[in-house]
Amino acid sequence: MKTINEDSMDAAFSKASKGLVAVWRTLIQPGMPVYRFGDSIRPDAQLTGGWWVGYSPFESLKQYAQRRKQTLSAAARQCLAVDFQWSTLDVLHTVILKTPLSAWAGTPRTQRIRRANSDRRWEPDREITQLYIPGLDQPDPNSPRLKIWETGFQIPVRICLQA
Repeated sequence: MKTINEDSMDAAFSKASKGLVAVWRTLIQPGMPVYRFGDSIRPDAQLTGGWWVGYSPFESLKQYAQRRKQTLSAAARQCLAVDFQWSTLDVLHTVILKTPLSAWAGTPRTQRIRRANSDRRWEPDREITQLYIPGLDQPDPNSPRLKIWETGFQIPVRICLQA
């Protein structure tokens, strides 16, 4: 069965590989929740961005934050290796899939951020997997007036987080 975002998969492999190691193709089934940490400054990308986590990795992030007495945003930044310049991580979206979607999955890649005055290294938690779901901002091939996220997601829940 071809998913509604299948046509975006091959072109997205390069981008997924820049953020993930040990990358594999996966199918996310209807009824499964997925979570996306976003940036309130970029509302246009909150549901259309490619970087998501599934249920078990999200639960691991919550436990990580609780054990270290830190915010969920701080835990996500550390475990997923998200630099400050990429996102404030001050919004969390929870959605349940209505239709199957294709995704790239893997463990977050170590990120090295080089700047004129300093270098920063983000070492992620290798036990937490991440998803890259491409094409969410593209028209649904079965309903071109709607974007893939609009037909693929049930009504999303948006939660503001303390960054």
